[in-house]
Amino acid sequence: MHVIAQRNGTPNSQIHAQGANIINKNVNTWALPDEAIARLGRGCVRDLALSPDRKTLVVATYMGVWLYELPTMTPIDLWETERGMSCRLNFSPNGKWLAIGNRDQTLKVWDVDRRKSITRIETSKIRFRSRLSRVVFSNDSQYIATSEPLIGIVHLWHAETGEQIAEFQADPDITVRWQGGVPRPLCFSDDGQLLACPTPADSEGTADFITVWHVETGEQIASLRGHTARVYALGFSPCGKYLAAGDLSGGTLREWDVTAGTQVRIFSYPEHRRITPTYSRSGSLLAAGVHQSTLTVWDVENDEKLNIFEYHGSIHVLRLLTEKSPSGSRLKPALIFASEREIKVWNTENPRAVASISREVHYPHFVAFLPDGQTLVSVDSAGTTCWNVAEKRHQRSIARLNTEIRSVYISSTGRIRALGSIENSLLVWDVDTDETIATFAGHQEFVRTFAFAPAGEPFASGDTKGGLYIWDTRGKQMALLGHTDLIRSLAFDPDGKRLVSGSTDGTARIWDVVSGKEVATLPLAPFDLTLESENYVGDAAQKQRKLRLQHERHARGDTAARPITMEAVAFSPCGSLIVGGMHNEIRVWDATKYELLMAILPPHECRQPFALTFSSCGRYLASGFWWYAGERAPIQLWEVATWEIIATLLGHPTDVQCLAFSPDSTLLASASFDGTILLWDMTPYLTLNSP
Repeated sequence: MHVIAQRNGTPNSQIHAQGANIINKNVNTWALPDEAIARLGRGCVRDLALSPDRKTLVVATYMGVWLYELPTMTPIDLWETERGMSCRLNFSPNGKWLAIGNRDQTLKVWDVDRRKSITRIETSKIRFRSRLSRVVFSNDSQYIATSEPLIGIVHLWHAETGEQIAEFQADPDITVRWQGGVPRPLCFSDDGQLLACPTPADSEGTADFITVWHVETGEQIASLRGHTARVYALGFSPCGKYLAAGDLSGGTLREWDVTAGTQVRIFSYPEHRRITPTYSRSGSLLAAGVHQSTLTVWDVENDEKLNIFEYHGSIHVLRLLTEKSPSGSRLKPALIFASEREIKVWNTENPRAVASISREVHYPHFVAFLPDGQTLVSVDSAGTTCWNVAEKRHQRSIARLNTEIRSVYISSTGRIRALGSIENSLLVWDVDTDETIATFAGHQEFVRTFAFAPAGEPFASGDTKGGLYIWDTRGKQMALLGHTDLIRSLAFDPDGKRLVSGSTDGTARIWDVVSGKEVATLPLAPFDLTLESENYVGDAAQKQRKLRLQHERHARGDTAARPITMEAVAFSPCGSLIVGGMHNEIRVWDATKYELLMAILPPHECRQPFALTFSSCGRYLASGFWWYAGERAPIQLWEVATWEIIATLLGHPTDVQCLAFSPDSTLLASASFDGTILLWDMTPYLTLNSP
C-alpha cells in the first residue's frame, strides 16, 4: 500500500484565534505534517518587519511567517504554512495590513487584527518567472508597490482589492542576466506622490541608476546617475525633496536632490560594505553599516557614531526604522537584523538588545542520530547543533570562528568529531572537548565534499577541480587520481575499505582505500530502453516518457551514450548495493561486480533525488527530492526487495537536503533548504520487528 502523508491543512489550529494564549507551548509541534512528530528549527529567515507600534516582530521564513511579541520574543502565531517560502514582508503604516510575498510570486495582504488573508495577488501573471524583490506600502496604506530583481520593473497594487493600478519601468531595452543576492529596494515619499527604485545601468547589472516616478501621472521625473555598484537601500526625506541611497561599492552613501536630479552629497564608510540610510522625522539623515561582527549607526549630518552593536554570524537581513506609531507618537529609531545565528531588535540609542532570538538551524546539509537514538546532530553553515529527540528541543550548538563545518563522525559511544574547512585547509576536532585533533593542507581549490569512514578514520575530501584525497589523523595524505571536475558525492563502504566518488566529469569511481588505486568505474550511461526496458522500475509514466525520448534520439541518429552525474551516493548496510541519486532517477549497482542492476524512476514531479539513506536493517531506502511542482518537496520510502514505493511524505516546502534513520528505524529525520528538520514517525510504514 502506498500512503501519502501531507501537511496538516489547519496550521493555526493549535493557537487561539487572537494569538495571545498558546494551547501548545512547544512551537516545534505547530502546523506539522501528518506522521511528523516535531519540527526542529523555525526556518531560514528571508525578511523582518516591526509593527508600527513596535509591539510585534514578524519574521518571514521558508517554512512560514512567525509572529513574536516584543520585547519577550514569545512566539504568538504562525501564518502562511500551506506553501511556505515566504520571502518578503512589510506592515502598512497604519498597522492594519501585513503584506507577505512568496518566492513563488504570490503576494498576500493579511488583516492583522482578524488574522486572515484578505487579498491574494498572483504577480507571476505579470511576467514569466518574475520574483518579488521588495514590497512597500504607500504612507496612506492604500497602495502596495513591488519590484522585480533584474530589470527594475515596479508594479503598483490596491492593497484591499489586489487590483493592479500601474506599472513603471525605466528602460525596457535593458535585459540583465540573473544576479541574485541583492533585492531591488523601493520607497515612497511621505506624501505618496513619488516612488523610487534602482534600475540596472547596463546589461551586466553591475551598477544602477535610480528612477523616480510620479505615482498619479506615471511620469518619470528623475534619473539619478552616479552609482558605480548596485543600489542596496533607499530612503526619502520627510519633505520628499531628497533621496538617500546606499550601494555595494564599499560603504558609499549618496544623497540626491530629486527635484534638480543632482547629487547633493556623498559619504564614505570604506570598512562597511552595505550602508542602509533612513531619515528621522525631523529630517536628519541616519545610516547603518555592517563590518565584521559589528553594526554601526551614524548621525550622518553630524558625522557622529550613535552606537555600535555586536552580532554573531553573517548578516542576511538589516532594517533601520524611524517610523511613527499609528497613534502619531514618535518612537526612537530601531535596528533589526537576522544572521545565521540570531535575530535581534535594538533601540539605536542603547547597545543592549531590546529583544533577541537564538537561531538553531540555517541551511542544514547533514543529519545523524547518536547510537542511543535520543540525540540528533545537524550540521549547517553556522555550525553543529545537538537536539534532544524525546523533548523535541535544542540541546546545544557548536561553532568555530571562520570555520565551515562540513561533516561529523559519531562513534559507538556517542563522541562527536567534526570536519571543517578554512579556505582550502581542513581540520578535525573533538566537538565535546573543542580540541583540535589534526589540520591538513593539500587542496589547491575550494573543498566541497567530505566523508568520514564508518570507524572515523580515514576521511575523504573532494574539491571543485576533481582533486580527491584520503587522510588520517596522523597526517597521512593520499591523492586519488582520475577525476577532472567537481567532486559531487562521496561515500565509504560499511567496512571502510572502499570509497565511491561521483563527479561532474560524468564518472563514478570505486577506490581501494589502502592503496589509493581505482578498482572500478560505475556505468552511468542510460540503459538502452529499446532492449532493456525491464531494468527501469518505478513510475510507468516516467518510463514511457524516457522510452519516447530515447526513440526520438535514435530516430535522429543520436545514439551516443550520455553520462550523467551521480549527485548523491550510499552503500546498503550489508555493503552489497550502491545507490546513486541522478537527475530524475535513482541508480542501483551491485557493489561486488559493479554492474548496473536497475534504474528507479520516481514520479515526474519528483526531481533530483539527492538525499538517500538506508534503514539500519537495509530493507528500506528513503529518498528526498528537490522541489519541482506543487506545495511540498516529497520524501519517498522504498522497499528494497521489490523497489516499490510504500509511502510518500509531504512536509518540506522546498528541497530536501539530507536524511537519516534513527538506529531502530522508528524515526526518520529530514533536513531541508527551508531551514528546518522534520522528525517522522516510521512505525505506520515500515515492518521493523520481523526478520
